[in-house]
Amino acid sequence: MDTLLQDLRYSARLLWKKRGYSIVVILTLALGIGAVTSVFSVVDAVLLKPYGPVNTDQWVYLWEHHTNSQSLNQISVSIPNFRDWKRDSASVFSDVVVWLPWSYTASGSDVSDPERVRAAVISPEVFSATGVVPAAGRFLTPEDSASGDRRVVLSYDFWKREYGADPSLPGKQITLNAATHTVVGIAPPGFSFPPEDQVDVWTALPQTPPSAAERSQRGYRVAAKLRPGVTPKSAQSAMDVIAQRLSSLYAEDKDYGALVIPMREAVSGDFRAPVIALSGALGFALLLLCINISYLRRVHLEARRKEIALRVALGASRGVLI
Repeated sequence: MDTLLQDLRYSARLLWKKRGYSIVVILTLALGIGAVTSVFSVVDAVLLKPYGPVNTDQWVYLWEHHTNSQSLNQISVSIPNFRDWKRDSASVFSDVVVWLPWSYTASGSDVSDPERVRAAVISPEVFSATGVVPAAGRFLTPEDSASGDRRVVLSYDFWKREYGADPSLPGKQITLNAATHTVVGIAPPGFSFPPEDQVDVWTALPQTPPSAAERSQRGYRVAAKLRPGVTPKSAQSAMDVIAQRLSSLYAEDKDYGALVIPMREAVSGDFRAPVIALSGALGFALLLLCINISYLRRVHLEARRKEIALRVALGASRGVLI
């Protein structure tokens, strides 16, 4: 212990004696590590962690695209094509869901000011497929699709913001687009589907939605959950086969293919490439900083050559010298 305290006092004296050198090294390391840590936090949030309760690494978006056009590469899907995709892709997808982006104006005595909110008319199976548990009440079910009644699930933030997180709200009625809707449940905190849209209201897609028989009426969005061990690349191969078959069977699908996009990639969007490039650049900059510091350290040791030789002659060990 005495030897350790002696070495610490000696190190402190050296740092104070060469305080300019010490300050430069400490600040250089602090700035480099701080910058890399900050960027990695962004990388972790954007590219690594799931977006809320939805595990985006298990999901993909399915689009149609025109095989003869580079610009028409993300086209909404028709209900007949969705049904064919769902039926024929069971080997690669455990769940395939469809929704129609929508919006409502929330009003009524419970709402302080009328508010325009994002909504989705969605397959009720999405909630069981994501594996989430409602914060209150229940989620939508296929029975809600069959009933034709106006039943909705609210996001946790919307429930808290406009209805004061009233635990008795499920089962009661609210006003959306000047029509009465029954709240059946509240989504858990952070949940949104699709994750990037911050949806506040979900209502069940009818069993026979509008344009259900029209293969050319492309207005719906589709997502699918990958089966364990299935990659987006293998899912794309399976969807290519399905799309080619539909293209040969139906005139409306001629020259149309299917496009599989990983949900995480779609959610991160244009941020993915810049974030990766920035993290790589900062990592390289930190490497250069470490090289510069090692060079400064070598110069510093060269200046102490005689002192170190004397301490070795007096019996100082390698560990003590380091």
